[in-house]
Amino acid sequence: MMSLWWIVFFELGAVGLFVFFLLRRYISWRKTPWYASVLTFLGWFLAMSIAVMLPIDISSTAYEQCLAAQNNSLQGATKVQDQSTQLLSTSSVSLSFNSISYTGQTSASTSLIDNSSESKDFPCFDLLYIEKHILVICWNILYWATFLLCWFVYPVMQSYSTAGDFSIPGKFWTAIKDNIIFYIIGGAVLGLFLVIFLVLSSDGNWFGVAMSCSNAYGLILYLVLLSYGLVLLPRKFWRKWRQITDETQILSIPCS
Repeated sequence: MMSLWWIVFFELGAVGLFVFFLLRRYISWRKTPWYASVLTFLGWFLAMSIAVMLPIDISSTAYEQCLAAQNNSLQGATKVQDQSTQLLSTSSVSLSFNSISYTGQTSASTSLIDNSSESKDFPCFDLLYIEKHILVICWNILYWATFLLCWFVYPVMQSYSTAGDFSIPGKFWTAIKDNIIFYIIGGAVLGLFLVIFLVLSSDGNWFGVAMSCSNAYGLILYLVLLSYGLVLLPRKFWRKWRQITDETQILSIPCS
């Protein structure tokens, strides 16, 4: 059992190259500040790395479950062999009285041993295997890095780009104040809903409600952005086609 780190590094390197080519395609390196390019690269890289870590996690879990099943079958085979040995020792004394039942028990024990040996020989594939504690570390890094970027770094940078101050410290201070106000208002609203829920609810399962609200926020944001893209892209192509059509009609008018 060994970790196949080269596959993980290869996949993460492919993700990094893909993000780099996307940035090169959609931004201007000369006009875009370096910190904006770095933060954009980190955000896209971390988001796309989830698609790489998920199959590795599933494959590693399946491999460990397969090994656990083999160990359980091996223990079961050992237990059946012990029971069959006890049956042999017992039957040597009273073989003349219960030879028929002993024969049935021996055949059943033999079938159990054969089944356990077949399950033990079932192969376990470790094509994408990483130890569990390393996977936990990777997921923690992805989660907390994404959390900090989404809730602290990106909002501050967004407010910084729209601030009307003439100095860099002034823009940062304005951005921080705007985000503090936003988080105070959002925290007050969420706290009010939490108090109402704890008062009206009988079991007080606030953790489940918080998870549901988090999922609902993500789904609503996803639907809003997806609907905007579904409307924007066809409208863009439609306007481009109308522009080409209008130019063709104008050029087709004969000059008088």
